[in-house]
Amino acid sequence: MDPHLALLSLRNTPVTGLGYSPPELLMGRVLRSTLPIASGALKPKHPKDVKKRLVRQQQRQTHYYNQHAKPLSVIQPGSVVRVETSQGLKPTVVTEKRPEPRSYNIVTDCGQTYRRNRRHLRKMKI
Repeated sequence: MDPHLALLSLRNTPVTGLGYSPPELLMGRVLRSTLPIASGALKPKHPKDVKKRLVRQQQRQTHYYNQHAKPLSVIQPGSVVRVETSQGLKPTVVTEKRPEPRSYNIVTDCGQTYRRNRRHLRKMKI
């Protein structure tokens, strides 16, 4: 099978939750492929309910995500934390809270400074 035809058929597949494929959303019609298709489907049409469906799908995802999610507590500068690395959790010290959301500067044992997100930092009990 030609890889371009395979990509074409993949791109003509409707997106789950929206009911329309990317070409339908972009150009208003289904792309012509080797599969037989009614000529009416090749005529341009502009779906109006896509925005509502997309917002509803995003609200549903937000609802299910937030069922078990909770905000992480703020870490004060000078606190000893463990940071996730590829070798495991390493102890470091938080030097400052950055203006970006949930972002901190940390200093390692070697004296190197890194910026890390709050989810990569674990509080240590002293």
